[in-house]
Amino acid sequence: MRATTASTSDLRQPFSGPEAALPGAPRRRRILVLCPEPPAPPTWGFALRVYHLARELARRNDVSMLTYDSGDESRDWRHLEELFRVHRVAAPADARRRRRAQLRSLAGLRSFHLGSLLSPEMQRAIDELAARESFDVIQVESSQMAGFDLPVGPALVLDEHNVEHDLIRGIAAVETSLPRKLYQLLEWRKVRREEIDAWRRFDGCVVTSGEDERQVRHRAPATPTRVVPNAVDLGHFT
Repeated sequence: MRATTASTSDLRQPFSGPEAALPGAPRRRRILVLCPEPPAPPTWGFALRVYHLARELARRNDVSMLTYDSGDESRDWRHLEELFRVHRVAAPADARRRRRAQLRSLAGLRSFHLGSLLSPEMQRAIDELAARESFDVIQVESSQMAGFDLPVGPALVLDEHNVEHDLIRGIAAVETSLPRKLYQLLEWRKVRREEIDAWRRFDGCVVTSGEDERQVRHRAPATPTRVVPNAVDLGHFT
């Protein structure tokens, strides 16, 4: 399918599941899930987590999903649109032209790892949706999407799939090429600063393990945290 810049002009009416009709039922919250790629089909780790968390949220809430579209025809947009209100933005050029963008990042203060997924088109889509919708929660999938200017009002939740700067430090430790090792060490320092800043800016942070939670609590003690481990769907894998 062709990637198009997201627009709020064609939003459908809010979903209303059976729980909404029950007397005394909790109010259905309006949730925006912001993710770097469409989580369907959910056949790898990142997509599995995003897909299942969003699907469970949609059982009792109205969930919109704003995501990049790289033009990969294997992605199951139709299935996602059956579950959520989906809005797409064309993937940024830096994400598609990795080496060139990495070289450019050497001269800047921002890391390539947490900066390559930032784009004016996605920022504009966020602003348009926030102006049209009264979201209760914005859930951002990974610190790689945490650098956008998010609206004031909704609760901002960061689902931290990994502690990204730890991964980069590990890459630097085993790198045998001196130029690449130096690049990764510089990248690690930038990502560490940006990631810790994101932990402190959000209203809450969801992590996958107790070790990750300890790191967030140590660097951002005022930010509430919750461990939501990755799991296996026992209803499917009998």
